[in-house]
Amino acid sequence: MSLKCFGKEKQVDIDKNMHVKFRREAKMLRALDESVTQYVGGRLFVKVHYGWGWQRTEPDATATSNQAAEAPPDFFLRVLRFFQWQGVLRGAVAKIEESGHPYDGYWAVFYTRPLGTYNFTDNITTYSVQVGPDEPIMLDPSADPELAEYWPLWEFSGVPQLLGFGMIAVAPDCVDRWEQEHTLKPGQAHGLMQRT
Repeated sequence: MSLKCFGKEKQVDIDKNMHVKFRREAKMLRALDESVTQYVGGRLFVKVHYGWGWQRTEPDATATSNQAAEAPPDFFLRVLRFFQWQGVLRGAVAKIEESGHPYDGYWAVFYTRPLGTYNFTDNITTYSVQVGPDEPIMLDPSADPELAEYWPLWEFSGVPQLLGFGMIAVAPDCVDRWEQEHTLKPGQAHGLMQRT
């Protein structure tokens, strides 16, 4: 089987039953609890995780290219609105509010990754986080039906753009407490392995 990862094609051997199991599990519920809608207009903390890596999109002489990137520093963001994806509350559109941060004032979108239903206080998790200078647009699932089975489709204009991972909570101590209570192994984020 051939898979693409950050634009590079790789040959992998995957047991057909494992692939079917992954597709079935990936379609299961990844959601936010309805109680999180109280945070519209509020600030949330993003503890950045390396996860499967961060990538950055920048213009070059001939085209736009995706490059592996350092994870940005942690930041706060202000939630502007939550969104549903295929009938499920999956994430939010926000703006980064962190004076002195390289992406202060940039737009951000975050959405759930692991299976389960999450909030920002006592059941937090790792999210996919996309960042860009201009307001993002949610695409119709028909833009990429296969990817849309698992993930919301967002499009940013302008550069630079970033894509990576972070744990999101009402405050840094919520993330710290969650990690201590759930005794993460070194380098492990909820639902993702981190590079150490």
